[in-house]
Amino acid sequence: MRTNVLFNLLLITSCQSFAMPLSAQPSDAIDVLIKRIEQAEAAGRIYHRDRLIEQLQRTAPNHPRAIEFELVEALANNNMTLAKTLFEALQTSVPNSIITARNKERMQISQPPYQSLIAQARLAMLTGKTERARELYKQVYDAEPLLEPYRTDWLKLTSLSQQASAATDSIYPSNRSPEVTAKEPPTIPKARLTRTVTYSPIINGDSASAKSAVTPTSTPSNVDTSATPSSLENQGPYLTIGFLRNDRDSVAGNTSFASDTLLLEYRNPTEYGIWTVKLDGFTTEAGEFDLSNTFQKDRFGTGLLCQTDACNQGLLDNLTEGGASLGVAFDNDIWHVDLGVSPIGFDKKELLGGLEYSGDLGEFGWGLGIERRIETTSILTFSGQKDPFSSRRWGPVVRQGIGGSLNWDQGGLMGWWSNFGVNHYSGRNVDDNKQWYAYTGVYFRIIDTEAFAFTSGLTALSWGFDKNRGETTFGHGGYYSPAHYASLSLPLEFFGRIDRFSYILRASFGESTSRLDDAAFYPTSAELQQLAGNPIHIGNPDGGGFGRSFRAAFEYRISPHWSIGLNTQIERSEFYTPNNYQLYFRYHFDGDGNAFRPPNPPSRYVDF
Repeated sequence: MRTNVLFNLLLITSCQSFAMPLSAQPSDAIDVLIKRIEQAEAAGRIYHRDRLIEQLQRTAPNHPRAIEFELVEALANNNMTLAKTLFEALQTSVPNSIITARNKERMQISQPPYQSLIAQARLAMLTGKTERARELYKQVYDAEPLLEPYRTDWLKLTSLSQQASAATDSIYPSNRSPEVTAKEPPTIPKARLTRTVTYSPIINGDSASAKSAVTPTSTPSNVDTSATPSSLENQGPYLTIGFLRNDRDSVAGNTSFASDTLLLEYRNPTEYGIWTVKLDGFTTEAGEFDLSNTFQKDRFGTGLLCQTDACNQGLLDNLTEGGASLGVAFDNDIWHVDLGVSPIGFDKKELLGGLEYSGDLGEFGWGLGIERRIETTSILTFSGQKDPFSSRRWGPVVRQGIGGSLNWDQGGLMGWWSNFGVNHYSGRNVDDNKQWYAYTGVYFRIIDTEAFAFTSGLTALSWGFDKNRGETTFGHGGYYSPAHYASLSLPLEFFGRIDRFSYILRASFGESTSRLDDAAFYPTSAELQQLAGNPIHIGNPDGGGFGRSFRAAFEYRISPHWSIGLNTQIERSEFYTPNNYQLYFRYHFDGDGNAFRPPNPPSRYVDF
C-alpha cells in the first residue's frame, strides 16, 4: 500500500495531469468516511480509526486527507524523507488549503528544537507555570496554532493572560498617579492548574531488579522502548488499589516464601514535580518446617548443634509475619528522591530510601544514585527471624549501594542502556558482604503502532559477590551470592492499546553461567563454627543453565474515572521458580484517565 501511495505522489508532483481530479472521486462517500475517522478519533477508538484510515487510503489514495494521514504516520516513524515528499505533494495539489497549512505546522514542530520547546511548554502547562508556557509557545508560534492540543493551550494561555491584565487594570486604574500605584502591590489571581494527558516525558524507574540482581534469573527491565512510556502518560492525580500475591516453592519453613500484599498508591503532579505515596500491608509465610528432614534441619539456624530427639522430630509452626510499609517519593526531570520504612510489625523494620540525579551528555543520558533497600526474597531477608533452636535472631538483610547508568536513545529503531555499581550487604547478626554489577543491553523497536508494538534485543548481565552468604544457617543472609554470574538473554515484548484496552506480553529466554564458593556454616561466630566441627557449605564451581520468564498484563478503562488491571509473571530456572499475580483498580480524580500503554501496575515501596 505504501508503494502505491508513493507512486501516486510522484504522479502528482511530476505529471499532475495524469492524477485523478478530486471532482472525479466519490466525494460524498469520502466525506462520510472522513467524518467517521474524526468521530473515532474524538471517541478515543484508535484501532477503529486506523482501520478507517486504511480504507480511505485504499479508496482515494490521492485525496489530501489520505496523504495527510500518511504524512502523520511517516513523522511518527521518524521517516522525514517520506514526510517531506508527502508534504510537497500536498503543496502541489492543494497549495493554499487549510490542510497544507496544518501540515506545514506539523513539519515544523517535528524538528528537534521545536519538539523540545513544545515538550517544555506542555510540562509548564501541567505544573501551572502558565507564564513560562506562554513564553515557550511564543518561541514556536507567531500566531494561533492550527493543531491540537497546542491550539487549545494557546487559547487558554491567551484567556488567562487577558484575565490577569483585567485584574491588574482593576487594581491600577488609568487615572491614578504613579506615586499611589507604587505603594500598593497587585493581587493578581493565581492561574489554575492546567493539566494535559498528551505530554509524555521519558522517565523510567523500573530498575530495582537490575540494581539488586540477587536471584540467578533476575533480569533488569530495559529502558522503556514504547512510543509513549506508561509511567507518566496520564498526568493527573490518581489512586491505585491492588492486591499482589508472590510465592516461591522450596523448602517449607525455610526457603519457601509466600506473601500477600494490599497496595495503596497515590500519585499527584505539583508545580515542582510528581509526588507519590505508597502504603502496603503485608502478610507473609514460609510454611511448616519438618524437623525429621535432618539434612535441611542441620542447614537452618543452629540446627546442626541441636541433635536431641526433640530437635529431630515433629513440625515447627508455620513461620508468619505481618506489617505495613510506607514510602514517599518525589520525581522531576532530573531528580528522584524517596524515603520510607520496611513493614512495621515485622521482626525488625529498616529505614529505606534513595536519591538519584540524571542528566544528558550529548546524545547520551546518564544517571547517578545512592540507595538503601531491603531484600524481599524470604522471611529471613525481609523481616528477620528467630532461630528455632536457640534464642538468637538474625536478619533482615539491607543493601546499600551507589550506582550509575548510561544510555542512548534517539527515538529511532534502536537504543542502548547500561547499569553499573557496587553494593554493601549487611544485617542484624548477618555477615557483611560486597557486590559489584555491570549490565548492558540493546533493544530494537521492530514495530511501533498504537495498537501493536514489538520490541526485542539482547541483555547481558555480569555480577559477583565477595563471599557466599546465600545459606540459611545462623550468620548467613539467605540471598543468592555467587562469586561470579554472567548471562545472555533474548527478551521479546508485544504491547499496545486498542480503544480502552491495553496489553503487554513479554517473554525472555537466557543462558547463564555461575561460580559459587564454599562457605562456613556460622560466619559471624567462630565459637559456633568450632563447636560444630568447622562444617562447610559446599559451593558449585560450574553452575548456571537455561532460564526463562513470562509476563502478561492487561488494563481496561471501565469509565472515565476507573480502570481495572491484571498482571502475572513467572520465572523458571533449575532452583528458582517464583510466581507473581496481581489485580488492581485505578481511580483518576480528574476523570480523563485512559488505560496506560503499556499497562502500569502498582509496585510495592520495598521494591523501589
